[in-house]
Amino acid sequence: MSMALSPDIKQVVQDSIGQDPVILLDVVVDELEHRKRMDGATSLAAVALRDLAWLGTPANTDRATNVDDVLEIQAQIADVRVLRDEFEHWAESVTIAMIRAAANRGSTREMRFLTEDHDARVQANKEPICAPLSIDRLMWERVQAGKLAANEAARLAGLIYSANRGPDCTAQEFSARHRRGLGRAGQP
Repeated sequence: MSMALSPDIKQVVQDSIGQDPVILLDVVVDELEHRKRMDGATSLAAVALRDLAWLGTPANTDRATNVDDVLEIQAQIADVRVLRDEFEHWAESVTIAMIRAAANRGSTREMRFLTEDHDARVQANKEPICAPLSIDRLMWERVQAGKLAANEAARLAGLIYSANRGPDCTAQEFSARHRRGLGRAGQP
């Protein structure tokens, strides 16, 4: 949903993706629709829903995963916390289950998993072919590669922070050789 905060954030993500294949899962759309119902027509979820066309037709996940595997991953992400509702962490759990299934079938292709959910990134990081990252981490990588100015990354991180979706990172933290300054957004 953080991409819905600014076209500039979305552009950073699109630039990073380049020509790599991208899959929008139907469960992501389902979760956004649920959040829109809960939070209202002007919510960040509603804005995000209006801007998914560039990702293509959502892939149907009905037969892509085992529900018991997804429920297990969802419980691991929640840890000891009680879920707000059955949708919380569901899309992330389905994604991780699909990545795990691909690895179990022998895939060695690295799959980048963009999520602002730290606990989901921790679980996804256990999968050998998964590279989970937040938008802040993605921006840090782009700054390190010379493809994004640190000041611009800090400005965009400020938008994410203002929406309670990530830390308030400075240009100095984005310029640093190590991503420690990003806090949880830079991990795992």
